[in-house]
Amino acid sequence: MALGFPTGVPNGYLYSPAGSNKTYQWSSTQGAWLIYTAQSTATNVITPTVSVTSSTISISTITGALVVTGGVGIGGDVHIGGILYTNGVPALTTASFNLSAGPDGGVDINISNVIDPLSGLPTIQFNNISTLESVTGRGATTPNNINITNGTTSTSNNTGALVVTGGVGIGGRLNTESIQIADTVFDSTDTYINNLDEYTIDSYLLSQYRSSKYFIQVSEGTGYSNLEPTLNYQAVEIILTAKNDGTPYMTQYGYVTTGAELGTFGAKGESTGTDILISLTFKAAALLPVKHVKVLRTAMIS
Repeated sequence: MALGFPTGVPNGYLYSPAGSNKTYQWSSTQGAWLIYTAQSTATNVITPTVSVTSSTISISTITGALVVTGGVGIGGDVHIGGILYTNGVPALTTASFNLSAGPDGGVDINISNVIDPLSGLPTIQFNNISTLESVTGRGATTPNNINITNGTTSTSNNTGALVVTGGVGIGGRLNTESIQIADTVFDSTDTYINNLDEYTIDSYLLSQYRSSKYFIQVSEGTGYSNLEPTLNYQAVEIILTAKNDGTPYMTQYGYVTTGAELGTFGAKGESTGTDILISLTFKAAALLPVKHVKVLRTAMIS
């Protein structure tokens, strides 16, 4: 036996090795020699190897085949055949998983035991198997912003970067480049015009839309200070439709202005092969070159 410990002694037997300042007591219950007297000086055990053969299970920091009240410093590797606990909680080790019957883990993480192709040794592999369903299954509410960076264009109610089968409830403002409801599309543009010539403020293909309705607001000046001209506004509504040959028919109504007329509107068709370009045109009044034109278009799909 290591250090020359006697064998076949009764429980509680005390033994003091020659040249040692420690006394050991044999414990038949734990099947091991326990230090009986306190050691006042540090001792380095170089040889032989100290082996604790007791099979006493450890269920706390004060139970087991070997109990150390203070900390333990280890300069080499540690091999543990069971589960490693820290502060009463199992640490992440191979023994922490039940891989004998197959992969372990949960709905988001898959844990499997694989063989490293280079070393030939077994290793633990973690795989992310989470889905939107598994994540939202634990809670579908978040105070964080959700940013979908996918750029897929929506051409129907089941295409696009985000597709919602049911209804959508929005408690605040909806900002979008355009919106389609069934066969009707809403678009808006914001343009500054700095010339006195006829200017196309909106256009679309006849193959896309057959009829449209416009609400147009035109303003001039900024009005930010007394040195700048006072803002002048003009608002008008227009309804437009076209024949198959691209000839547009327009009616203007709801005209109102806060001062002088800022422009006139018209429609024309231009042949572009199989499609016809329908345009609304704005002619600036000779007051101030810069005009601010905002256009809201409601269009019916052909």
